[in-house]
Amino acid sequence: MLDALGTWLFSAVVIFMVLELVDTVAGLRVSQPDEIGGLTLAQYGKEG
Repeated sequence: MLDALGTWLFSAVVIFMVLELVDTVAGLRVSQPDEIGGLTLAQYGKEG
C-alpha cells in the first residue's frame, strides 16, 4: 500500500513540474481576448 502511495505522489510531483515547465516555455492557456472572441477565429481565422 505504501509503495502505491509513493508512486502516486511521485507521479503527481513530476506532472506538476512538467506542467509548470510547459507553462513557462509555451503557455498552457490562450489569452483572455482570444478566449472571449472564440478560439476558432483566433487560432484558424475562421468563424465556427
